[in-house]
Amino acid sequence: FWIPHMIIGIIVSALLYPIYGLNVLIILISNILIDADHYLWYVIRIKDTNLLKAFKFSKDKEIRVKYGKLLHIFHTVEILILIIILSFYSEFFFLVLIGVVIHLVLDIIGLLIRKYIDLRFWSFLEYFITKIKRFL
Repeated sequence: FWIPHMIIGIIVSALLYPIYGLNVLIILISNILIDADHYLWYVIRIKDTNLLKAFKFSKDKEIRVKYGKLLHIFHTVEILILIIILSFYSEFFFLVLIGVVIHLVLDIIGLLIRKYIDLRFWSFLEYFITKIKRFL
């Protein structure tokens, strides 16, 4: 599933290379590193550090359904808003923003195609409201 992210990231980076030079590597790196939160969630929740198992977990809908909606902290609207604000003040964060937006758009497309869209929290607020409702 990382292949579309890499291909689109490379294409966008190549197109922006004349403007930003080697700084386009920030786009590529942020496009991939945003998924560190998938592994972080897996390690905390499943209590296993096996990267291959974590990758398989993220692709298996039946297992994902068992655990319910997941909170991937770097994939939330609040983090996106923070990066947008920082991008007004820093070229570095502007390039990170490009990588993150590429990633999120491809994630949304992939989740819609695989019918996983309802298996992720898109906001900390949504996550906390859901948790609070469980106790009421």
